[in-house]
Amino acid sequence: MASAQDVSNHRIVTDAVHAADGKICMQILHTGRYAFNPDAVAPSAVKSPISPFLPRALTDEKIEQQIQDFVQCALLAKDAGYDGVEIMGSEGYLINQFIALRTNQREDRWGGDYQNRIRFPKEVVRRVREAAGPDFIIIYRLSMLDLVEGGSSLDEVITLGKAVELAGATLINTCIGCNQACLDHIFAGKLTSCLVNPMACHETELLIKPARQIKRIAVVGAGPAGMAFATIAAGCGHMVTLFEAAGEIGGQFNIAKRIPGKEESHETIRYYSRQIELTGVKLKLNKTVTGEMLGRGRGG
Repeated sequence: MASAQDVSNHRIVTDAVHAADGKICMQILHTGRYAFNPDAVAPSAVKSPISPFLPRALTDEKIEQQIQDFVQCALLAKDAGYDGVEIMGSEGYLINQFIALRTNQREDRWGGDYQNRIRFPKEVVRRVREAAGPDFIIIYRLSMLDLVEGGSSLDEVITLGKAVELAGATLINTCIGCNQACLDHIFAGKLTSCLVNPMACHETELLIKPARQIKRIAVVGAGPAGMAFATIAAGCGHMVTLFEAAGEIGGQFNIAKRIPGKEESHETIRYYSRQIELTGVKLKLNKTVTGEMLGRGRGG
């Protein structure tokens, strides 16, 4: 978002969301060295393996300008009616490039030790908060795992999370790092999708509406697919019973969350646990059912 015309265009979206009694935030993302053009910039002139262009290292003056650009974009988003912004500090984009030693080889106040390398994200959050006011939502998207040599350690990630909170972040958002169909699809020119949110990039195709005829629905298996279907169906007004043979919901996510660095999978289970409660799904754990049982109406 860069102009008054952009503000007007975005208001069509924000007005519709507010008319439905919702809230909406706009993501601010700077690709840094990932930019697919010869004018790409980054903390250091370190080429990305997914781009043919070598980025130019930002000068101190240009870094200050980049911070101000984040602030200006946030203020335009506020003018457009957004309730807040999400500052993209993860997945190897510009902010993350300042944080990781692999991509930040500077020796000035923006590089070197970890506190210098996280100066950029802290300043972005602090100045956006200062300019946008106390009630504006600021979400900071945090990489829990960089998956590259020279990436942040867990202790450093925790340090950064606390630092951006002190700088003014309202919420911290974590990705489960499934590497399934987001970044890899983008760089291959394919339509993006998300393992956790099936609506992502399919909002105009997957239209969820109130049910015209209320039905009794049995869902067998409380894995990711079962939980998603059950909660959406119940949200549409159907009477849903969700059966799970195990003593807990989550399916294979309960295996994934045990993998070092993949503990974020627990958050998806926690999310669906709350959705099951909110949508009124009747949950039956430790319950093995058969088609015959359901046909006779004895599943419950």
